[in-house]
Amino acid sequence: MFVKRWLVCIVAVMLIAGLLLPACAAQPKGPIELKMATFLPAVTYDVKEVLKTIAKINERAKGELVVTYVGGPEAVPVPEQPMAVKKGVIDIGFFPAAVYMGLTAAPNMLVISEITPWEERESGAHDFLVEIHEKAGLYYLGRMSSPQGFFYFCVNKRIERPQELKGLRFNGGMMWDAMLKALGAQSVDMQIGEIYTAMERGLLDGHGNAIQTTAVMRLAEVTKYIIDHGYVATNVTWVMNLDKWNSLPKKLKDLLVEVKMEREYEEMDAYIAFINKSKQDVLAAGVQSIKFSPADAKWYIDTIIKSQYDNMAAKAPVDGPKLYEMLKKEALKK
Repeated sequence: MFVKRWLVCIVAVMLIAGLLLPACAAQPKGPIELKMATFLPAVTYDVKEVLKTIAKINERAKGELVVTYVGGPEAVPVPEQPMAVKKGVIDIGFFPAAVYMGLTAAPNMLVISEITPWEERESGAHDFLVEIHEKAGLYYLGRMSSPQGFFYFCVNKRIERPQELKGLRFNGGMMWDAMLKALGAQSVDMQIGEIYTAMERGLLDGHGNAIQTTAVMRLAEVTKYIIDHGYVATNVTWVMNLDKWNSLPKKLKDLLVEVKMEREYEEMDAYIAFINKSKQDVLAAGVQSIKFSPADAKWYIDTIIKSQYDNMAAKAPVDGPKLYEMLKKEALKK
């Protein structure tokens, strides 16, 4: 009798387990997580815009996908971020194309793009950038929106012509070295946080920065003049681990692209307003404007653009020039 009861119990347990297992198997999996790092800290304007994009993605994904912001350079040092994305340590990175020139150099041509990110999609530049990045084991989601011409050189010596920059000392690194060489100025390698003290002590005669950097870092306090001819655009990109991208379901890939495209328009409007406000703040702090003659202004901007083109074409002799043709306004007419 005892044995029969045990047999009945065992059969009952097996029946219950058989009913529960399919239910357990049917339980939905957790969301796909994408970890993201940025080259700037979360308190900066650029990253605040990134966080808005992340929030929009997470809201639209409705629990199927979550982009988790892990931090800026304090979480992953900037020089290590591109390889961290390539190796899958993080899934998405937000950093200048100049930072990952060791993986692929052509994307840095974005600094001299004449068109907007959505126009780059129209001209074929975006698709070509996807192709270029895939060769490097990365996936290109797009770049941050910015108008052309929001970088400025500032000086502590009154000049009337751009040729008078010859011999003056500026902060170097990244894109600045080629520019300064072309203008006849000297490039001094230093971190951005060292510029204020270097200007204060007379170790630099001027500095080159995005106008908002000049405003936020209070460089106006140690600056007398701004050369009021802005140059180049942003080359800050959203780059994703290629394997992770390929593993996503199509609807989530479409979601990422859709939100990124929407935010390009929103970012542009916000960035223009922010840049204008930053410039007003710099001028209000007492920095005086220098404007060249039309002919000198053209020489100045043309020289800067050519320096960037030549530098990138030397590093990416095939893909660089091909990409640049797609970044011109003329590309939209074809």
